[in-house]
Amino acid sequence: MKIRDLGFEFDDHNCDSRREGDWLIFECQKCTYVRKINFKTREMKVTQGDPTALHRGFRKPVGIQPGKINLN
Repeated sequence: MKIRDLGFEFDDHNCDSRREGDWLIFECQKCTYVRKINFKTREMKVTQGDPTALHRGFRKPVGIQPGKINLN
């Protein structure tokens, strides 16, 4: 899928996520892009992948049931 923004066109790459200790890791299955975020120290490490791609992903912790969360 291609995404257009401000006249530029980007490939859309969805990232898979996993947790390793204090690190949340987002990894692209289409290229070499990897983003690691330490949720305790807020340190972030990035391995560049395809510079013409828009990378996105989210982390849903195991056991979370969105329909049962009280947001009030």
